[in-house]
Amino acid sequence: MLYYKKIIFAFILFSVQFSFSQNDCVDALVACGNSNYNNISIVGPGVSEVNASNSCTGQENNSLWIKVTIQNPGTLGFTLTPNNASLNIDFDFWVFGPTASCSNLGQSIRCSTTNPQLSNASNNQTGMNATETDTAEGPGPLGNNFVSALNVLADETYYLVIDRFSGDSNFSLQWTGTATFSDAPIINNTTAGSTLNISKCDSDAVQDNSTSFDLTQNQSLAIGSQTNILATFHISENDAIVGSNEITNTSNFTNTSNPQILYIRLENALTGCFTTSNFSLTVTPFQTQNPVTIESCDNDNDGFATFNLLENTSILTNGDPDIVVTYHPTNNDTTTLPNNYTNLVAYTNETLWAKISDSSTSCYAYKPFDIILNAAPVAVASQLTQCDFEVFPNGLTTFNLNEANDALTNNDANLVTSFYLNNADAVANTNALSSNYTNISNPQVIAVRVTNSITGCYTITQLTLNVTVNPTQVVTLNECDNDGTEDGITTFNLTDAGFEQSGNTVTYFSSSNDALLEQNQITATTFTTQTVYARIENGNNCIGLNVINLTVKPLPNFTLTQFGLLCLNDVSQPTQLTAQMVNPLSHSFLWTPTNETTQSIDVTQNGTYTVTVTNNATSCSKTLDIVVTGSEIATIQDIEIVELSNNNSVEIIVTGSGDYVYSLDNEDGYQTSNLFENVTMGFHIVYIKDLKGCGVVEKEIAVLGVPQFFTPNGDGINDTWNIKGANDKFYSNSIIYIFDRFGKLIKQIKPFGPGWDGKYNGQVLNSTDYWYSIKFDDGRSAKGHFSLKR
Repeated sequence: MLYYKKIIFAFILFSVQFSFSQNDCVDALVACGNSNYNNISIVGPGVSEVNASNSCTGQENNSLWIKVTIQNPGTLGFTLTPNNASLNIDFDFWVFGPTASCSNLGQSIRCSTTNPQLSNASNNQTGMNATETDTAEGPGPLGNNFVSALNVLADETYYLVIDRFSGDSNFSLQWTGTATFSDAPIINNTTAGSTLNISKCDSDAVQDNSTSFDLTQNQSLAIGSQTNILATFHISENDAIVGSNEITNTSNFTNTSNPQILYIRLENALTGCFTTSNFSLTVTPFQTQNPVTIESCDNDNDGFATFNLLENTSILTNGDPDIVVTYHPTNNDTTTLPNNYTNLVAYTNETLWAKISDSSTSCYAYKPFDIILNAAPVAVASQLTQCDFEVFPNGLTTFNLNEANDALTNNDANLVTSFYLNNADAVANTNALSSNYTNISNPQVIAVRVTNSITGCYTITQLTLNVTVNPTQVVTLNECDNDGTEDGITTFNLTDAGFEQSGNTVTYFSSSNDALLEQNQITATTFTTQTVYARIENGNNCIGLNVINLTVKPLPNFTLTQFGLLCLNDVSQPTQLTAQMVNPLSHSFLWTPTNETTQSIDVTQNGTYTVTVTNNATSCSKTLDIVVTGSEIATIQDIEIVELSNNNSVEIIVTGSGDYVYSLDNEDGYQTSNLFENVTMGFHIVYIKDLKGCGVVEKEIAVLGVPQFFTPNGDGINDTWNIKGANDKFYSNSIIYIFDRFGKLIKQIKPFGPGWDGKYNGQVLNSTDYWYSIKFDDGRSAKGHFSLKR
């Protein structure tokens, strides 16, 4: 087995807690104050400075150099404990000194390159202690991982190089023995670095939670009265520990996060011992209101306007006397702008800066705002022509001035108008006229203020009011109330008034005032008896206001009545139809399909009859229908009888147009059902009645049945036996045979005779059961038995 260690190269930097870059002697970590090391990570070698001439064969694979300067003499030892207890984790070490230097290390005076797994060690610790006597051991299975401690003197310097040969683990190192090391500097006047913290407001051109800090104030604070101490500042803790990447602009350092943690390193210039601590930089934003955009109108359209910057001052100071606001073209103090500021470039908006300063804290902030130059709106001088609604017009009438808005604003939806008697009132925006205005002369010129509703800028123009003096015309339109609902409302075609001529536009209104002001225009097509006003315009100029009188004529008021019952089985008795109404003489009548023209007609047939009644004065007509449904006596189509059973039934089948009810043997008791059940054997009469009164039809029926016994004892009750429901009209040719129980023919009888008296050849027969056989004349037959009881 090969016991010699091989060289392993690792090029990946790895750290769990502290990552050290002291892979070479010149970068050795200085041990101070006998401080122990915990959870140390080392990855990769530096320049290999351990050679084969040393007592312990081996090379640097993952190495860390530590420099130890002795302050008080004694023994020097240490114990190295890997974080991972696996025997696969193998740490080696070499010690050089006491007069060694990095340029002349010489031979190691202590070393151990024993492999714990190959040496069958109980653990993977290594180091120097007072119990061992050997000064070197290894490689591979040789030794037990520990060598003897050193006896050291004051001011001697030793170099310890630790190498992780195999496995992957951080480690801890505890110093043992009686010797002491040089002490590290003390971070003065602090408890966990709290007094080194610096807080500052964000006082620069940009409010971004970042500003300039002077770190040198912490240098003298941390060193205090200590001598030979150098202070450096670092971004990361690792940089502070290894003394790399020192911050150079310490008097003007700008933070990159808020808050930001920085690290200070104090190093003894004589011993190289150092200590580190952290402190925070905190930027406190200077909280102020934000300035608002200031707008101004270019009323003369020359591209320039004056802006009152003081509009923002009250917003930004918010009543605080310590807040001072000045205005600048950029985010610096070089130029202060006047409070009444005119834009520099014609027709161009600008961004200005407000500097908000707190005189009590010296904090300040620059905040931008825009000045917006708004052009005056473009207005068009216009005229409005109105009608004078009079038979003899005088040229004075009411205008809806808003009707000129589209022309005045050139259809710009963002422009609004207001009206004045003169330009002075329009400029001062006082004494505005009502939009419903009555002119005082014809024509009349008034002033109009056209304002942009978004910017508030305005332009003054004029509106000329003209009055057309055409006399008012009156037209009457009449319509019958024949739209299907007799409510005094019907459809009119207003164009029938004849005002719609080529080139003109006609609109309609319910009042003359609405017509003048062009408001509440009529859009409906149905009207009651009323007056409508027609406004005739050519372009937007009124050339006439006329009157249309609408009259809704009522339809004839009548009802259709029917007198008398129509029985179709008796056409000699017709029914009478009448158009019942008041004042029939002023109306005319037309019936269909009879084409009769009288108020009443007689009909003898079913059907729909229609009458149209016309008012002779108004020519308005109304048509009503009536349906005549005659009735008739029933026609018996069939009678279905279920007989010779325990539940005899009778079902009556009829035809006819009437409403029928049915009775069996009782003319005073009818039922709506045509079915009768549990009907007794024998003869019955069925009755069918028309409920409308057209008559009753009846018919006799027979229901066959066989008595179950008879008692020929001479009391006159059941003394003979015969079937029921047969006589000389029903089943008269049927034959009945009677047998005793031995099948002997006892008697042959007819159904309509006296029946059998219970004797045979004059002899009285015994009480017992006898059998019958019946042959009906319709081809049916029946058999059974009955009892003779004495």
